[in-house]
Amino acid sequence: GTAPGYVALGKWMLTEGKTVYAKWIVNTYMLTFDSNGGSPETGITVEYGDFLTLPMPTRANYTFNGWYESETGNNGSGTQFNAATMPDLGDNGTTKILYAKWTAKTAIEYTPAVQSHTYGTASAAYTVSYPSLTGFTVEYYVGSAWTAMPPTGARSYDIRITRAEDTIYASYASGTLDDHFVINPATLTVTVKPGVIITKAYDEDAAVDGVQSDWLIVNGLKNGETATAVGTWSYANADAGTGKPVNITEISIAYGTANSANYSYTPASLSTTGD
Repeated sequence: GTAPGYVALGKWMLTEGKTVYAKWIVNTYMLTFDSNGGSPETGITVEYGDFLTLPMPTRANYTFNGWYESETGNNGSGTQFNAATMPDLGDNGTTKILYAKWTAKTAIEYTPAVQSHTYGTASAAYTVSYPSLTGFTVEYYVGSAWTAMPPTGARSYDIRITRAEDTIYASYASGTLDDHFVINPATLTVTVKPGVIITKAYDEDAAVDGVQSDWLIVNGLKNGETATAVGTWSYANADAGTGKPVNITEISIAYGTANSANYSYTPASLSTTGD
């Protein structure tokens, strides 16, 4: 006789009146796995009726949908093989190939734009705006290395943006984005110190003590940084009298703790009133 999943051990000559009993050996089968681009999986040898634990391959940016008995276009198709125990494959020693089926995860379609800040802006960093998604990592090329710490110095920086895949979305990598994070110099202005009174006796000389550094104020400094301004002061004319206009020209800034690369200043002449 026959029995599914078994092979008879042998044949015997029967003597009349004797009762004989069949002896069977369980069939052994080989399952091999074609991962179709996923992680390689080692085949298994199982006996008919054994409990099955099939491997779970992985593949970047794809979701595994199970093992199938045929394939189409390098992807599992047809009947899914999801038996809990090893079924009958026919002859002892039969090998069966199973094919992985995959579904591609959703691609993130994102084109980052250039973002600009002004030097001294608190917590300035590149902000990724993609609907309903978080988890992006932004790196900045500073000096000669990539860092996740946003730079602060005024200049343009290359960046790169990445995001690891999750259960729905494929991984994202922008590649190097040239000059996409810009920190513009902060603008400085110079004004005359409030309440300054310039006193000068009439001597037919237009000069007012030459350069005076404590009469000017530098505005727009960031982060408690320091700088001073100097200029050349002179009366518009040398006539005697009070309330005469005083011109301030050749104004320049001397940077203390401030870095001149982080600031812009356009020299402009000033005036105040003399006494």
